[in-house]
Amino acid sequence: MLTVVPREIRENAARAKGYLRREEIVRAMENMALALRGYSGLQFARAARFEMEVNFSEFLQELCRHPTMRSLLDVNGTGNPRAINYQRGKEAILAAVFEGLIKIMHQAEEEKERQQKENNEARLKELIATGLASIESGEHAKGRAFLKRAASEFGEDYNVLMDIGQKFISVECHLEAAEVFEMAMERDPKRPEGYSAAIDAYECINEMEKAEAVYKKILRQFGGHAKTYGRMALMYLTWHKRMKAEEFANRALQIDREEESALQVYERLNLRR
Repeated sequence: MLTVVPREIRENAARAKGYLRREEIVRAMENMALALRGYSGLQFARAARFEMEVNFSEFLQELCRHPTMRSLLDVNGTGNPRAINYQRGKEAILAAVFEGLIKIMHQAEEEKERQQKENNEARLKELIATGLASIESGEHAKGRAFLKRAASEFGEDYNVLMDIGQKFISVECHLEAAEVFEMAMERDPKRPEGYSAAIDAYECINEMEKAEAVYKKILRQFGGHAKTYGRMALMYLTWHKRMKAEEFANRALQIDREEESALQVYERLNLRR
């Protein structure tokens, strides 16, 4: 017969009560189930048994008062939820009850997340469809507003931002597309697609200063590469900045003597390699 409750059982029970105070119901029940299973089948002296039985009873009383549990235990919606009481010798059964409730709560959370995902997908689809239809019917401001709202509401997802940017491109809203691509860059700075797409969009409407700013972000994030320098050289040439075009073409060819964009700049400037 044990005179002291094993440390692991006491710690699991204490953690359960702590989680319950913080309203982390699932973790509270998980830890109390561990405590109950550890306690089950052991023989304790009266004082040790009394200590744990008080802990179990107090936990159950507090747990059953919680709104989440009241709803869960009121299966028929009577407003009078079932009580869970501690019974000596039935600790394993009580642990199984907790484990069953935990499973139900996990399933409910998964269903909630699935429904939320479906709702989000429907909302995104509706915003994009309405935006594109408005632009195609001549309501450009309204259409752009819907697409921007989609980017704002779902801007946590890099791929969604890239898709919305391409939708803007499809209706020749290059400035708005570039702005959304820059949002994607900020969302995930290590993915290069957003940078390239933003530059293409800016260059398409001759926003060279903005394109240059994106190139500088590329250099800071990824370092200087021959292809980047070559594309910058072409940009500066289009921008009628001959000296800059020559400078960056030289940088590209110092790294790769066959860099295609840099060679185009040399040819158009009638430079010798």
